Amino acid sequence: AAAAAAAGGSHSAAHHTASMSPGSSSSAVHLTLHERDILKIILEYLEGKGLHITQLSLERETGVINGDYSDDLLFLRQLIIDGQWDNALDFVEPLKNLENFDFRGFRYNITKYKFFELLCIKLEPGPMHDNDFAVEELVECLKDLEHIAPSPEDYRQLCAMLTLPKLSDHDMLKHWNPSSARIECFNKVRPLIGPYLPPPAVAAAPGKTSAINDRMVSLVTKGVFYEACVDYCQSQAIGDTRGQENGPLPGTLLSPRPRIAPTDLSLISWLEIVGREQFAMPFQQKALDFRIDALKKPKLEAQWTEQILAVPIKPGGAFPHAMVPAGKSGALKFTEKMMSQSLNFMPNTSGMGASMSASIFPPPGRVHPMSQSTAPSLGFSIAPPAATANGNDALMAQSALIDNLLETSVHTKSSRPGGPSSLQRPGALQSSNSVAPQVMAPVMAQSFSAFMNGGGPMGDAGTGMARRHLDEITRRSLPPSSQRQSSLPPVPELSTPGHDDSAPMTQSRLFQEFASRQVPRHSVPLSMAPPIPMQPLQQPHFAAAGPQPMMMQQGMAPLPMYDQRQPSGMEYGGPPVAYASQPPMPQTARPMSMALPSEAFQQPQSARPLSFPPSSTSGMPVQFVPVCRYEDSQAIRAVAFHPTGRFFAIGTNSKQLHICRYPDVKRHKPSEAPRAPEVLLSRPKQHRGSVYCLGFNPTGELLATGSNDKSLRLMAFNAESCKIGAEMELNVHDGTVRDVIFLDDANSPRSSVLVSGGAGSCHLHLSDCNTGQTFSALRGHTAPILGLYTWGSSGGKQFVSCSQDKTIRFWDIRQQTPTNVIAPGAKMSNAPVTSVCVDPSGALLVSGHEDASVTMFDITGGRVLQTFRPHADEVRTVRFSNAAYYLLTASYDKRIVITDMRGDLMNPLMYLPVAEHTDKVIQCRWHPYDFSFLSTSADRSAVLWALPTPSYQ
Repeated sequence: AAAAAAAGGSHSAAHHTASMSPGSSSSAVHLTLHERDILKIILEYLEGKGLHITQLSLERETGVINGDYSDDLLFLRQLIIDGQWDNALDFVEPLKNLENFDFRGFRYNITKYKFFELLCIKLEPGPMHDNDFAVEELVECLKDLEHIAPSPEDYRQLCAMLTLPKLSDHDMLKHWNPSSARIECFNKVRPLIGPYLPPPAVAAAPGKTSAINDRMVSLVTKGVFYEACVDYCQSQAIGDTRGQENGPLPGTLLSPRPRIAPTDLSLISWLEIVGREQFAMPFQQKALDFRIDALKKPKLEAQWTEQILAVPIKPGGAFPHAMVPAGKSGALKFTEKMMSQSLNFMPNTSGMGASMSASIFPPPGRVHPMSQSTAPSLGFSIAPPAATANGNDALMAQSALIDNLLETSVHTKSSRPGGPSSLQRPGALQSSNSVAPQVMAPVMAQSFSAFMNGGGPMGDAGTGMARRHLDEITRRSLPPSSQRQSSLPPVPELSTPGHDDSAPMTQSRLFQEFASRQVPRHSVPLSMAPPIPMQPLQQPHFAAAGPQPMMMQQGMAPLPMYDQRQPSGMEYGGPPVAYASQPPMPQTARPMSMALPSEAFQQPQSARPLSFPPSSTSGMPVQFVPVCRYEDSQAIRAVAFHPTGRFFAIGTNSKQLHICRYPDVKRHKPSEAPRAPEVLLSRPKQHRGSVYCLGFNPTGELLATGSNDKSLRLMAFNAESCKIGAEMELNVHDGTVRDVIFLDDANSPRSSVLVSGGAGSCHLHLSDCNTGQTFSALRGHTAPILGLYTWGSSGGKQFVSCSQDKTIRFWDIRQQTPTNVIAPGAKMSNAPVTSVCVDPSGALLVSGHEDASVTMFDITGGRVLQTFRPHADEVRTVRFSNAAYYLLTASYDKRIVITDMRGDLMNPLMYLPVAEHTDKVIQCRWHPYDFSFLSTSADRSAVLWALPTPSYQ
């Protein structure tokens, strides 16, 4: 009881020796607790309650492991806890021929939990999502499991998991995390291997025992009873009748008690003077009504991929951690492949002459400073508009402000190109046009991308075969109804253990054999240590501009872009990297094209960063401020700016159309609350249903709206008087009209054409705005059309559409079939496409998808440049700014994000949340020339956002 009371206090010491003589007359009671024993008691409690992440973290930090394990078993446990699945199999390999040893069952459990981790990496959104190398290893796992699974039903249940959107969607894996899964895996294989390993050494020395039988709860409970007994004795001594009548009453664990003191031994002193005959008297037995009010653990939200791929912490010199192979070798093999590819990515180019290098890399004098940051180099970039290339102070000032936001905000993040294949894959693009030659740069980029995705043509074929095999396995798996019935255990994450006593593990026969097999593998160890800048690559000059991934502790992340802009958060852990193949970078943080235009925007190094007020409901610092806010009784779907920028139109679910005056955003102070817009024209019954879409034609003389009442309304708009003139209703659709655009061509008999699309038949209807007659219906989409877009260089003849059928189709109104079709493929998202846009030059398409991804597609080269996820939910809008320098994306996650599109689009792109609604964001549109935008939301508001007036703190 005294030990319990001592443990209930916060006492700790170095070693555990307790010597007490209750019958002696000594006035001192000697009690020493071992901190190691206290830790073991805590570890037993954590494991019993399933708090394995904390348990393994504590093991790593202290080097203490609770349990009576032999050295061989402890070493095997650590291999599993560290996720070194292949090494765990290698370690037990010498025992597989022993009679009665179920090596197949051991191998099945190890491989199954490895499969769970690979599946988590494949499914989880992030930099490693659907990684080619991970897919290859996943297929290898499934091939092994097919032969070693206890029954075909067990194997089918594993295959059925391939159809899950995420691992936690499985009934038995709702609370899956890598730490718990690895502990569970060890507990399953321990009975299989334990009888064939040497037993633990019998040791009576302190610190060799382990905590069992819920020792912490037992000690705490007895400590509470002891305090109650002391209180009862004190009430007897002072004559407290109330305390005598109620008997000993246990208090609560958090009762405000003083620290342990000599007065706590008063009960022991009293027991010593009680006569021996008192102990022989009969007493009444009491029943213990004991229960623990259990904690309801929250469902954890995390990127488990980072935990799986992280190099585990090791307590220096502690067994078994010190004996486990360093790095991640023996764990998931695809990480080694990715590391080797990142170090050996370029093909042999020694045969190329200097003239080719010179043609690809013109000297700085041949390129205007404004276009240097967007020069194609070896990747892909957007050429600036002609007006911009000649210099535009307003655009450069906007760039300076956005640069400041990106560089000072802790919320800035970077996309991580997942190695999208530059080579055309079957199904990725069905085009009637041949791929135009792009000199040598795109070819080099394609070679690089192919090497990063599988080591050249052979590797590309290998990954394609692996994906086809995986698709075939998925198709053969059980139907969705039976997926819910599969009973599979949770999976793996962090690692740990620690036994601080130096055991003679090196004398173990198993370990000696294991170590001998490890020598070749670790002759050149591959480490996934925290981000360390890579050494300059000794490659030819033209190898510089492609993306150069490196390994990070949290997983895979690419190196910073050439201009070395880095977020102020934790995206990159090291200083900027200057490659040997590139000339030294100047000390400025931006490329020459982004030099500040005047002293008004130049900030000295000592100045504090610009401050912008938050405008968020969730605590996220919003970088743009709301200037105007229109609120309605229902959700607002559609907005559009007039081409002059003087007006904007709002269409609501309450059937209304409003034309509002665009305010002078430069006069708005960040401290001011958003004001209501000035409504110049209001039509309360624009449609019989909700207004789903609207838009002006390029001259601003026409305005069209579409509705779920299946109708279109085409109206003449007078910008001078802000009035609507002649109008007509078009009833050509048999479903909701989801989007409208205008194609204007002054040289055509039909000078203005209205294109509309939506649900129902899913046809695209072309209507002559002069006559109001629909002259063509374009067929091709098989599900509702969700977005339409045309661009400046299309000549008023071409546009693009996206659909719930997961395809993007390019059209020319002079023919009835699409000119190009982008369909789901190996590197194209397999989710419905919700929004599309094309840069003014017609070279780059950006698409938003229901799986929260944004994809950039090289239209001429027919390849995916990169896919990234700046949002956590369905993306509903993608739009270029007026100079195509920035991409605006909006999502059902309530946020609006800006991505910096300057530079090589195959390199990491910086993006930043800049605005937020309180409910789903439905649509966003840029102002035609100001750096401001409109957004609509299910929170029943339409908001005009603008950059705040800079102010120094």
